[in-house]
Amino acid sequence: MLVKKTVWQALGCACVWGLVGTLAGSLNPSVAQDPAAVVPTLALTVSTDLATNTHRVDGVTNGQTGGTFSLTSLSQYDDQGNLCSGYSYDRLPNHILELTQPVQELSIQVKSNGHDTTLVVRGEQSLDCGDDLSEVNRDAALQRQNWEKGVYEIWVGSSEPGSNYSYELEIAGTF
Repeated sequence: MLVKKTVWQALGCACVWGLVGTLAGSLNPSVAQDPAAVVPTLALTVSTDLATNTHRVDGVTNGQTGGTFSLTSLSQYDDQGNLCSGYSYDRLPNHILELTQPVQELSIQVKSNGHDTTLVVRGEQSLDCGDDLSEVNRDAALQRQNWEKGVYEIWVGSSEPGSNYSYELEIAGTF
């Protein structure tokens, strides 16, 4: 039996998207703080499979790539040696995710109808970069296990500066 709850009803888990953009600036003092900047929000759903006592979190939000800020300036490579590439509007992340407890496995995927997109996810003690799902599908994605509790900044970029693409960002995980 699968039981679905909103994030606020789930015991022991709260995943929050959409903190004020100045939080991103407070995590990295080199980021110029703009009190008017707001990071997009996302309603997440937590579901529990009572038979296996596993919990899932799922959510979707929309955004727009573009800009000339090089994501390589955040870091050239992530913790696994993957190249961090792409261009975004500025140093402020497109999205912020806060995990109030560890998550066993989490995947983040961009859906832009196959445009060449990139991902950078920076946590308090980790950095992950994602690029093409395959040679055919140029949408960015990353999947990793053992996400620590904490705040994660998410940038969605385009492979070329100034390329503007609408996208949908999907997140799915188990804890």
